[in-house]
Amino acid sequence: MADDGVANDGVDDQYGEKSVTKIAVLQREREKLMSENAARKKEIKKLTAELDGLRSDNTVTNEKIEEMQREMVQSREAAKAVEVIAARAADLETEVARLQHDMISEMSATEDARADATELRKVLGEKESRLDSLEKELETLKKVKAE
Repeated sequence: MADDGVANDGVDDQYGEKSVTKIAVLQREREKLMSENAARKKEIKKLTAELDGLRSDNTVTNEKIEEMQREMVQSREAAKAVEVIAARAADLETEVARLQHDMISEMSATEDARADATELRKVLGEKESRLDSLEKELETLKKVKAE
């Protein structure tokens, strides 16, 4: 049995050294894993913050898109209003041109009427003068006949 004790002490030392080595390797592996775990946690926090930022940016972007869509609707409505105003302006320009033409025609007719009135006054003056001379002649004839 004495050989068993010596043999066991050698085996125990052999297993003890292996155990110490294995424990040291496992501790290094544990430290490495803990370091990786901490790095992963840090990366997760960083990515979570980035994701929150992107979500916030997405919300802001969606709000901007909605605002731009409202502005587009307003622009389309304004464009329709401008088209209506432009059509009305064209109608009014046509009406102005027609009224100007009518005014020119009326002014021409008025000038013609004035010329005719002047001519008629002249003819009337001549006729009145002729009538006066005829009346005087008639009076003279009546006096001659009465004598």
